[in-house]
Amino acid sequence: MSTFVGGMIAGTVGAVIVTLLVVFIIDKIAEKESILPASLFISKYIGNKDANEYRNQGALLGVIYGSLVGGFVAVILPIVSPTIVNIFVWGVPVGLMIGVIGSKFWMETVLGVEMSWKGIDKPIMRSHIKFIIVNIVYGIVVVGMIIYGIV
Repeated sequence: MSTFVGGMIAGTVGAVIVTLLVVFIIDKIAEKESILPASLFISKYIGNKDANEYRNQGALLGVIYGSLVGGFVAVILPIVSPTIVNIFVWGVPVGLMIGVIGSKFWMETVLGVEMSWKGIDKPIMRSHIKFIIVNIVYGIVVVGMIIYGIV
């Protein structure tokens, strides 16, 4: 089993990949710019500017959050053999759980974002489906790194 610190490293890598995925790929395809959830958090609870003004700080906060979640995943993940199947068997549910909790609690309750189950014409931050899919990618990356002992 990986250590908490090893999981934090995997979580950092996963969070960076997801942030880059959101900012440089998904938003470009959808032609809609998402506000990073952590940017909105900073804008709403710490700063006094528009969330777009905190894009870099939000990316950094998102990576910090992702590293902590990765640490917890490493601690609770059971020891399993390093196979592609196990990456998906464990990574998809981990990402799904993070995505559902993040979507329903973090986005709607804490940040007050009105989300929809429609994926088309909605930025990631407003679509449950896209938000959950992005978190599944995170779960697969983190669990894969932990299972294969990369960290």
